[in-house]
Amino acid sequence: MASVGDASEPPAIGLQLHGIAVPPPVFFCAVEADSPQDVRPLNEALANMTLEDPSLHISHDEETGQTLLSGMGELHLEVVRDRILKDMKVNASFGQMRVSYREMAGQEASAEFVYAKDIANKAVKAAMRVTVSPIADADARADSNAIEVNLPELLGMAEPSSEREAGATLRQSVQVAIAEGIRSALFRGTLLGFPVTHTTIRVSDVHYFGEELSTTAAYCACASQAFFQALKLSSPVLLEPIAKSTILCPESHIGSVLSDLNGARKGRVISLDDSDAECLDSTNATKVLVAEVPLSTMVGYSSSLR
Repeated sequence: MASVGDASEPPAIGLQLHGIAVPPPVFFCAVEADSPQDVRPLNEALANMTLEDPSLHISHDEETGQTLLSGMGELHLEVVRDRILKDMKVNASFGQMRVSYREMAGQEASAEFVYAKDIANKAVKAAMRVTVSPIADADARADSNAIEVNLPELLGMAEPSSEREAGATLRQSVQVAIAEGIRSALFRGTLLGFPVTHTTIRVSDVHYFGEELSTTAAYCACASQAFFQALKLSSPVLLEPIAKSTILCPESHIGSVLSDLNGARKGRVISLDDSDAECLDSTNATKVLVAEVPLSTMVGYSSSLR
């Protein structure tokens, strides 16, 4: 009996399914265990939920110490909350749902930063220039940044021909440390602490102060601090998620719906048409209204509409 891998078996045709492109989450809320005994069951429940649902994200806010649960929408997080509390019987508390904004560099700006500290009675030092600029044509539906670490040489480093290979290895480790520092800094902007997106980050003029002083940890920390300084100088802007909403309603209520969208919810109506026969039969809605509305004003809108 032949089995997979036998020499006589014809080569298998390589087939591969494309992964699902999950958009970035737009709603989040804080979640915490009711008691120390509930911490482990909560963590296990959250881990199981993220395995089942790739659009669900778990993160930890180091500044507030909170665990943040992020998802695709208000209903999405409500379903997750009900499953954790009712199906998995975990004792936990959920905070108010909030919209996840993004931050972006408003214009090109540069900052030079020298990181010099004593850590565990050991001096470390690193220096570099970081330049940030907005990505004008970035896909608004995805979080995208570009990190460019320009390291043709480390300033201040003597590199005899006999040490060129060691110098190349050092530059590679420094490049990895700098990129890691930039990526960690992108999770928190300088305006309201939201993630940074649609921004190009260029690193140049990286200085080397010797093997004892210029450690990879120093370069990582220096890159984060230099990025924050450059972002502050770039006049950063806050990006608000906009929801394209389709609303079905009877003609008798269209005036109230339009007034609410254009007024309190700061929306922009795109179209107003008659509904098709299928919608009329199932919902008795004679009008189809399409509008773009700030997502922050749409929290609880389905209940308000009813």
